[in-house]
Amino acid sequence: MLVVLLLLAACGTARQPIVAVAAAAAERRPMTLHVQKVHETVRLAMATEAGISHLIEVSVIDGPDDWRGRLVTLPYDEWQVGSPPPKRGERVTTSPARWVRGGGAGSRPAPKPGK
Repeated sequence: MLVVLLLLAACGTARQPIVAVAAAAAERRPMTLHVQKVHETVRLAMATEAGISHLIEVSVIDGPDDWRGRLVTLPYDEWQVGSPPPKRGERVTTSPARWVRGGGAGSRPAPKPGK
């Protein structure tokens, strides 16, 4: 019974580490991200910062050396960006700052290999 409760509790949270909104807003370098999971903040069993509509679990495929290869959860503000978040399985090229500050499209599809 305890195992079932722990599994259910784990389903309602985003993967750690969660990048803080201020840190995401400061990170303007572009990177290619593979979306692992998208969480609507109203459905999470955890507190999030005001104005953040989603937390998105991503693996950083390409970008700055200090980010490449990491699995992180990034904040996403649908209102600032002006579009819904990317879907699970998508690869996008963007910066964490765009996902919280807006400034054009939230993300664009990653280029196909060899193009």
